[in-house]
Amino acid sequence: MVGDNVFVQGDRRLACVDLATDETRWNATLDMARPQYTSLVAADGKVFYTCDSVLCFRATSEGFRPLMTALIDEKGLLADEAAFRQMLDLETLEETAEGQKESQKIWRKKFNSSGPLACASQAIVDGKLFLRTKKGLACFDLTAKPAAE
Repeated sequence: MVGDNVFVQGDRRLACVDLATDETRWNATLDMARPQYTSLVAADGKVFYTCDSVLCFRATSEGFRPLMTALIDEKGLLADEAAFRQMLDLETLEETAEGQKESQKIWRKKFNSSGPLACASQAIVDGKLFLRTKKGLACFDLTAKPAAE
């Protein structure tokens, strides 16, 4: 719950419902093949959902407004797909058919054994996101500023 709204997830859907009127404010469909049920957690006007990745969206009744969809790699780094693709230089690798196959192998190795544990709810305490991953417990400082490039 955030203010007068409750945010819910079920199957591939997210929704915002006004508690006073019981009116659905918005629905959104998750771009996932098989999302898992987990508790949504809210902090600082944002809602977090973790399943294969970390989705953060604005806790507003005006519509679904995603802020971040991030993956967790085998080393525990949290970043969006574009950042990982750049770090791994996959664009260059994928210029050939053989490179595309290699890119898929690299991607599977980097992410298949990491990420949030299915059906495990996350928690936020003092600006830190705690969640169970396939490898253990992870903590991400949501208050930290990104490093300068």
